[in-house]
Amino acid sequence: MRVIITGGNGFIGCHLIRHLFSQGLDIKNLSRQEGYDLSDDCLQDVGSADAVIHLAAKTFVPDSRIDPKNLYKENFISTLNLLEHSRQNGIKKFVYLSSYVYGKPNYLPINEDHPLNINNPYGRSKLLCESLCKSYAEDFGMNIIIVRPFNVYGWGQDSRFLLPTIINQAMDIHSDKIMLHDLKPKRDFLYIKDLVIILDKILKEPSNQSPSVLNLGFGKSYSVKDIATKLLDVFNIQKNLIQKGSKRENEIDDCYADISYVKERFSWSPAFDIDEGLKDMYLSLGENQVNVSK
Repeated sequence: MRVIITGGNGFIGCHLIRHLFSQGLDIKNLSRQEGYDLSDDCLQDVGSADAVIHLAAKTFVPDSRIDPKNLYKENFISTLNLLEHSRQNGIKKFVYLSSYVYGKPNYLPINEDHPLNINNPYGRSKLLCESLCKSYAEDFGMNIIIVRPFNVYGWGQDSRFLLPTIINQAMDIHSDKIMLHDLKPKRDFLYIKDLVIILDKILKEPSNQSPSVLNLGFGKSYSVKDIATKLLDVFNIQKNLIQKGSKRENEIDDCYADISYVKERFSWSPAFDIDEGLKDMYLSLGENQVNVSK
């Protein structure tokens, strides 16, 4: 099975490629490091494949307000170019990694039919890409699956995200404090190893229920304070947690996914709750994280 993956040098992509290599799949990694700028027409030499997994995107929400033009170019145009390449080359399956696009929830847990209440350019760019994917599925009969992961965590993540922020401060021997903006918001955290397994299952599913939208999470929420406290306990570090800010405008107090549909369709459940995920991270502390290109 030949699979084209974009963003293969990123956080999720590195873990996914390592797993798919272990399954014997033939992987074509389209990354900037390999000379592929997906916002330009650079796919002539890529050829066909059995499937595409489109991970590449601008992903840090605060940046989306600083440079929205580049955000929309990177996220929307790259998705359009890849969809068109897939259509022209008869690629049978297209998996698009979207994001949390629900905004402040009207109810919990959040299922795939929940209203979309996005309030930032990043989320809107993802919804535009979802709409584009659905158009290609309906107009050209492409088998397209849209996945909406909630909060993914694990080694190799951008240092600006929550878990790396906590870990970096926890490992700082020159400070006895961990300072975080707000300790109260609650989120649904999915361990990277669980995400990789369900993406593998989605990739290999023979059915053609298209377009499909899938929520991916653990199905339970934890506060920022919960996460920091659990991490300090697992890493056997004693530090004081300090809240340095107040509640942000439009802050979401609590959100977690209803994953009943994906569990039933793919016979999948997350193997790592937050405690087990953090323990697995601790056991692999010091290992170099994967950086795969091909």
